[in-house]
Amino acid sequence: MNYEGNWVHIEGQPGSLVNKQRADGFLEIVNQYPKMKRIGPFIANYLRHEGLRVMEDVLQSHKEPIKMVYCHNDDMALGAIQALKEAKRLQGTLVIGNNALMEEVRVALQNGEMYMSPRWPTFGKEAATIACDYLLQGKPLPQKYFAPIYLAMKENLDKW
Repeated sequence: MNYEGNWVHIEGQPGSLVNKQRADGFLEIVNQYPKMKRIGPFIANYLRHEGLRVMEDVLQSHKEPIKMVYCHNDDMALGAIQALKEAKRLQGTLVIGNNALMEEVRVALQNGEMYMSPRWPTFGKEAATIACDYLLQGKPLPQKYFAPIYLAMKENLDKW
């Protein structure tokens, strides 16, 4: 994207912790680039058909190129991909989902339709294990713990 252009933000459910974290973390980085213009956020409730509907509406109202679509889960991203394909506007658009758990995501990554999908393989098991270990040893817990994530991309599908 060269840190500029229009991008679409499709959220899951307002008020949920996951929704807030996925928005805040992404925006913390993207907002550092003033030439990147956010379209949205739009709510699609983590559902594919709503992601499709939202993206169809965006494509109808924004004729200028969309450089990126960031979705809070893969189902919404797959819906957005379907809308982009039907509008013949997928080429040149980076679509990012979240979770990287479905075989359809693997196929979309392999085909170059989805750019990436972060996955937290054990959904916090590492943090829970460390917290338990600290508590059993009587040590104070760290204020923050950053669990490793896996970025599923076409280039690393062999590690899927």
